[in-house]
Amino acid sequence: MFKKSTDSILTLCMVAIIILWGVESVACDILVRHMPPTFAAVTNGFLTSFLLSIIFLLARKTKSSNPPIWALWWTSISQAVFILTFYTAFSLTTAPRVVLCLAASPVWAVFWEALTGKSQNTKRSFTAAAIALLAIGILTGPALEGGEWKGDALAIVASICWVWVGNHFKSLGDHLKPMEIPARTWWRTACILTPLAIIEIQHNSISYTWETFGWQSYVIICSGIIALALQCHLLHHWPVSRVYTFENFITFASMAAAWLILGEKVTTTFLPAAALMTLAVTISQWQGHRKTTQNFG
Repeated sequence: MFKKSTDSILTLCMVAIIILWGVESVACDILVRHMPPTFAAVTNGFLTSFLLSIIFLLARKTKSSNPPIWALWWTSISQAVFILTFYTAFSLTTAPRVVLCLAASPVWAVFWEALTGKSQNTKRSFTAAAIALLAIGILTGPALEGGEWKGDALAIVASICWVWVGNHFKSLGDHLKPMEIPARTWWRTACILTPLAIIEIQHNSISYTWETFGWQSYVIICSGIIALALQCHLLHHWPVSRVYTFENFITFASMAAAWLILGEKVTTTFLPAAALMTLAVTISQWQGHRKTTQNFG
């Protein structure tokens, strides 16, 4: 009964992440319309890290063990690469397309587990990866013909980097509490990206309004603090591939948010690509579920 109760709580955490990050994709889309993408990422990073540090210092009751400094910086570098590709993709394509490409992350996670010997069913992993690539091909095909493929390409790179980040977060979870991980890495990530942000603001204008302030506050508090802390908590209990599998539903949350808030219409290629991506993730989750049962059951 205790295990079922714990699983229910973890599932509720995942539902919250899906909703919060689904709306975040729209918020990022709006932010990059008013400011350069890297500048938005850097300001969000510093403010998120500052608030997280205050929250952690006020709430901390027991002292965490200190992970190696190189592990913190290596995690921050992976996070910087992800943030750079993620935010820049929003300036080149729509929010639902970015999130759909990012939905391939669980497939890449299981694919990596198969290559590194952590998963036994390599055939299923390769099948899931092939279906995910087909979904991406359907989504990006028209963009390739129109010459507007850069946003989709960056989103695909971001989906691979997200697996990289998740594995580092999982490793840091052996030393730090869930909320402490982003607090210790976000400011390092922002420092890494600061030189690029300075170059950006020299060549681009910034239009900061109350609407921009509201959406940036949402990204910092709801996405950068609440959702990321919940994800770090899930990664402490579940394998990376399983966490990212459920996050696939962020695609549909993002599509709904873009329709309600931005009035964006669903393209003819989006739904078939989303269906194939869901199939790919379901296949990879089947393998992840079997592995999870062996490890945690």
